[in-house]
Amino acid sequence: MGKKVKKASSSRPQHRPTQKGTRPPRSRPLLERHLKLYEEIKRHNEELQRATEHKSHFLARMSHEIRIPLSIIMGFLDILSLETLGTLNQEQKTAVDKMLVQSQKLQKMIGGVLSLSQIEAGIIPIEISTFPMERIVESLRALAEDLQRKTNLKVRWDIDQDLPPLATDASKLDEILQNMVVNAFKYTSKGEVRIRIKNHLDSKTVEFVVEDTGRGIAAENISKIFDGFQQIDTTTSNQGVGLGLAIVKTYLELLKGKIQVQSKLGKGSTFTLILPHTLKAKKNHSARRVERPRRKGPARR
Repeated sequence: MGKKVKKASSSRPQHRPTQKGTRPPRSRPLLERHLKLYEEIKRHNEELQRATEHKSHFLARMSHEIRIPLSIIMGFLDILSLETLGTLNQEQKTAVDKMLVQSQKLQKMIGGVLSLSQIEAGIIPIEISTFPMERIVESLRALAEDLQRKTNLKVRWDIDQDLPPLATDASKLDEILQNMVVNAFKYTSKGEVRIRIKNHLDSKTVEFVVEDTGRGIAAENISKIFDGFQQIDTTTSNQGVGLGLAIVKTYLELLKGKIQVQSKLGKGSTFTLILPHTLKAKKNHSARRVERPRRKGPARR
């Protein structure tokens, strides 16, 4: 009988199998480093959150404090414009009118900063009421007529008859639509602005469309126009701080609405807003927490 040949042992070290559910000893330092890194990231995020909240409260407080003296200044300018304190010559009237216009712009900017501070704080109050659509239409007509006198643009209306009443936040809806109309006039130097309101009985929604023949938006910038503090059109003399569409988007999310944008550079833009007839309010909940607007890339309006 031949002798059994003994197999050569492998030069590689043999590891004993670990029990099920346990990790090899070498993984413990790596796990500890990951846990430490996670805690650091968590702590930094909490610090950033607190800093953002402090900044938002500061902006809200400062915006409120600035609005009070500004309102007083505008009140005295109105008195001067009405010549209650005495007759003004033509040069003085022109100066007062210019101050009023600039004060109104400043008031709008402050209102935008105040709204943004509420958005960044994550809490925005919602006041739901039922109101006739005719109230919104009248407000838009008054605004469009005033803008038309200043720009000489044509305005075309296409409004469905027998529009239903809406149950939503009237002030936020009014701000959304006024922003759309103002933008259409601001970025249109010639041509026309078309405003359409259509009722959809099947889906119980109402559709608002604001279309212009202005300068339009490049395709690569359409996804950026709702970012706060951003503008892609820096050639327009009537510039704001780039908050309008960021606030519009956030308000629409609160009202369960949607917005669609179609635009072609040099041809014009079409903004379509769709809102439900009725916004259901949550019980014992007067405010909604929303996602903060992003800040990236250059954007328009």
